[in-house]
Parts: sequence; C-alpha cells; structure tokens
Amino acid sequence: MNGVCFKRKTLSNPNGSRGFSLFELVAFIIVSAIIYSVAVNRFSDFPEAAERANFQAVLVQIQAGVNLETMLGLTSGNTRPMQDYVGLNPMDFLLKPPSNYLGAFDVMDESSQPRRSWYFDTGSKELVYLINAAENAYLVTNSVSTPTREIRFGIVMTYKDPVSLRTVTYAELQALELERNGGLDAQSINARVSGVVLRPVIPYRWDSPEEFAAELINAS
Repeated sequence: MNGVCFKRKTLSNPNGSRGFSLFELVAFIIVSAIIYSVAVNRFSDFPEAAERANFQAVLVQIQAGVNLETMLGLTSGNTRPMQDYVGLNPMDFLLKPPSNYLGAFDVMDESSQPRRSWYFDTGSKELVYLINAAENAYLVTNSVSTPTREIRFGIVMTYKDPVSLRTVTYAELQALELERNGGLDAQSINARVSGVVLRPVIPYRWDSPEEFAAELINAS
C-alpha cells in the first residue's frame, strides 16, 4: 500500500478562536486511508480498476495534505501569503510521499518512466500522474474529450464569489465579474481570497469500461 504520512506540527492559536477543526480533518485522512486499503484489496483482480482506486486515494490524501498545511498556518497565525502556495510541489507537504512518486524534474522523458507514477514538473510547476490503463481517460475542454495518458494538477488560489457564494478560481471570478460589472474590481480581490486547492490543470474524466459503454448506449 502506498502509505502517506503528514508532517507533525504544534498547533497554537494566539487569538483563542476555534478556527478550523483539525480533528475533523485528521479523521477524514484516516478514513480515506482505510477506504483506500479496502479498495485496493477489492479490485486487486482488476488492474484498471485498481489503478483508478489507487490514483483517487492518493489524490485525496495529497489534497488533504494541502488543506492541512494551510489550515495549520492559518490557525497558528504564522501563515505565508496564500499566493505563495501557488506553484509549490504538493508532495513537499507530505513527510513520506507515495512509493510511486518519482520526484521533481525540470525535464522528464515520460517514455522511459514507469506508468502508474507521479512526478512534479518544475518547469510548469504541475504535479503529473502517468496513466497506465488509459483507454478510458480523457481531457475535457469545452465539452470535447481528448484521449490522454497523463493528468496534471496544480495548486491554485480560490475566491468567494459574492453573489453565488461559490468558491471559484481567479479566471472563473474574472469571467463572472466581466459579465456582471464589465470587469473585476482589483481593490476588492484580496478580500475575496478563500484559500488554495489542488485542481486539475485541464478537467478530465477517467471512466471504467462499464461506465463508458453505458454512456455510449444512452447517447445512441
């Protein structure tokens, strides 16, 4: 199993406010690890399903690591500016990265690397997963699906849309404000910062063969 451990930090809140529930986040990480173990055992006879289960479980733990890092910083009062998290390697937030993490590279010859692996692209500042069973993996742009053998992620800042109260990216907020008010008010943008999150650089879908076949039938 690809175990992932998180940095041990001392939590202190000089303001005395409750802030975020660290207990709830740690409980979530433990539960996700248990679900991962069960999923790997359940799908061990189905390589493609096992790979997707492994990918999803590691992705959840990486996202939890990003959340934990920022929450600990916020509650301790010593957080770095949110924009400083953008472009960092999410694997650096883990004490022990997954066993299928290859490392950080400026130039990577993916053809010579094992599939089912993660690596960090220092040039684009993106975390990359190399898919092995890629028959049903697609990047989705403007409702157009393009086959892919890799999925890329990056840490991005998120903002609170004052109208819908949804958490959106800067590009999404910019598009909303352009439609409503003709542009984004630069003076208020900092007040709308919600946090940081790990997101795919390009939206993707990675279906099981059964799900893909069902969609074809429903579309016909």
